[in-house]
Amino acid sequence: MYWHEECFVTARRTNVRDGMDVLDMNALEVLRSLQDDGEDDLLAELIDIFLDDAPPRIVSMRQALEGEDWPDLASWAHSLKGSCGSLGAVHMADLCAKLEVLGRTGGGRVEAERLQCELESQYELVREALARERDTTH
Repeated sequence: MYWHEECFVTARRTNVRDGMDVLDMNALEVLRSLQDDGEDDLLAELIDIFLDDAPPRIVSMRQALEGEDWPDLASWAHSLKGSCGSLGAVHMADLCAKLEVLGRTGGGRVEAERLQCELESQYELVREALARERDTTH
């Protein structure tokens, strides 16, 4: 996925999740507990949906931010927040919540840009962690 170069540079200079877990494993365990024997792997399906769905939402958030379309930013951030929380990506969900508030209040361009960059960097870590989780459930 292509993100803004300045976000990659920032992510490489500063460890976005230094000392923190990328995923809340309790959330994943709750989802695993919903699995019925003999059924398709529910967690793997949810992870695949998230990994397909999140990048276009993040791109839409970036476009809304660049166009200073604050209501759109709030809407996209809100929709991504729930998906992140459900899969235990709590830091990503928190970043979405902060972007949602900025969108609802008319923004703060510099702060929104910082949060968006952090969100994009965090997504890469979440993507890797969820892919590992999906691969270990098969």
